Amino acid sequence: MSTNDCDRLVIFPIRHRTLWRMYEQARESFWLPSEVNLATDSVEWKTKLTDAERHSLLVVLAFFATADGVVADNVIQRFSGEVPMMEAKYFYGFQAMMENIHAETYDILLETFLPSNVDKTNFLDHALQLTTVGLKNAWAKRWMDVDGRTFSERLVAFACVEGIFFSSSFAIVFWFKSRGLLPGLTFSNDLISRDEGLHTQFACELLRLFDEKPPQWVVHTIVAEAADIEVRFAKESLHEPLPGVSAQDMLYYVRFVADQLLQALGYQPLFHVENPFPFMMMISMPSRVNFFERQNSEYRKARANHGAVADEELCVAASRSHTFTDGPVIGRAFSPN
Repeated sequence: MSTNDCDRLVIFPIRHRTLWRMYEQARESFWLPSEVNLATDSVEWKTKLTDAERHSLLVVLAFFATADGVVADNVIQRFSGEVPMMEAKYFYGFQAMMENIHAETYDILLETFLPSNVDKTNFLDHALQLTTVGLKNAWAKRWMDVDGRTFSERLVAFACVEGIFFSSSFAIVFWFKSRGLLPGLTFSNDLISRDEGLHTQFACELLRLFDEKPPQWVVHTIVAEAADIEVRFAKESLHEPLPGVSAQDMLYYVRFVADQLLQALGYQPLFHVENPFPFMMMISMPSRVNFFERQNSEYRKARANHGAVADEELCVAASRSHTFTDGPVIGRAFSPN
C-alpha cells in the first residue's frame, strides 16, 4: 500500500493515532433520542417556568434545531471530501450521523414545548428571518464557501460554530440544570454538549497536523466575528435576565469560551476574561479532554442483552492490536481552495 493518505483503501494500520482515538470516543458515546424522557419536562414547562424563561429556551431551541443541519451539510459536502486522512473521514462520517441525532432531538423538544397554536415551521422561519439565529446560520454558510479560503481557515471557522455559537445556548440550559429543572432537556444537553465539544476538539487536533496554519491575525478576526455574533444572540435570548445570568455576564462567558478555543487551536487569547458562571466550570475547554475520556456509564447504552457491548469491545481490541504509525504532516500540498 502507498504511504500517501489519498491512496489508502483500508484503515489499518492506523497512521493518525489521536484522530482515530477521537473517532473511538465518538463511537463509544453513541446515543439515541429515545433515551431522553420528557414526561417531567412537559409538566414543568407549563407550571414552573416564567414567560421570560420560556422565551429564552425557545430562542435557544430555534438555533439548535437549525444549526446542526448546517454543520452536517459542511461535514458531508465539504470536509469529508477534502480531508485526506482516512481516520478523519471516519470521524466526519460519524459526526454527520450524530448531527442528525441532535437535530432529531431538538425537533422533539420543539414539538414538546411549543404551544399548540404555534406552527413549528412558521416559528423557525420567523427565527431565521428576524433574529440573530439567522445571522449565525448565515455566517456558518458563508464559511462553507471554498472560494479564496483555505481548508485550515474554514476548519477554524467551523470550530467557532461548534465551540462558540453553541456556548451561550448550552450555558442557558445548564443554568436550568443547576436549578433542578427540565431533566429531559438538560440530560440531552449533557449529551449534545459533550458531542459538540468533541467535534470542536477534533478540529483543534486536525489543525495541529498542518505545517502552514492561518496567521494569528486571521484566526483572531474569525474568532472575534463569531464571538460578536454570539454576544448579540445572547442579548436577544436574554431580553429579560435570568437570576444570576445577565446579558453582560454572557458577554464575558462567550469571550472566555473564545479565548479557550483560541488556546486549544494553538493561538494567543484575545479577550483575557474569566468565566463568570460557576455552574459552567465543568465544561470549559481545558477540562473537556478529561470530560470525554471518562468512561461514564450514564452516557453509554446498556446493550449487553443484544451482544452489542461485547461486539464493540471486540472491535476496539482489534483496532488497538494494530501498530500505530505517525502519518505525514499535512503541508503545502493540502490546500483545497
